[in-house]
Amino acid sequence: MEGTSHTEQQDTIEEFVGFFQQLLGGEKRDSVVDLRLTPLISLEEIKKAFFDIEEDRALGPDGYSAGFYKAAWLIIDDEIAKAVMDFFTIGRLLKQVNATLLALIPKTS
Repeated sequence: MEGTSHTEQQDTIEEFVGFFQQLLGGEKRDSVVDLRLTPLISLEEIKKAFFDIEEDRALGPDGYSAGFYKAAWLIIDDEIAKAVMDFFTIGRLLKQVNATLLALIPKTS
């Protein structure tokens, strides 16, 4: 509060934080509300982003490059579109998309 002095450090910290939260803080939004504010993505946008990846880049967890998936686009487009659209509506990515395979290579002398 204006004109108030504090002798205890914790009181000073709480006053400082409270002042700036009131000054700068806004209404907190729920993450579900944030998702509803995100415009839906179209199949055309998904395809464009997908086809902008260079052919020999972005190996998937199975080792296939983007070129392989582009060649199979007519077969897999529905599944890819559903996964991407689910991300934008639910807010979660399929666990398999972020999976990483590690291979331990033994050191030889």
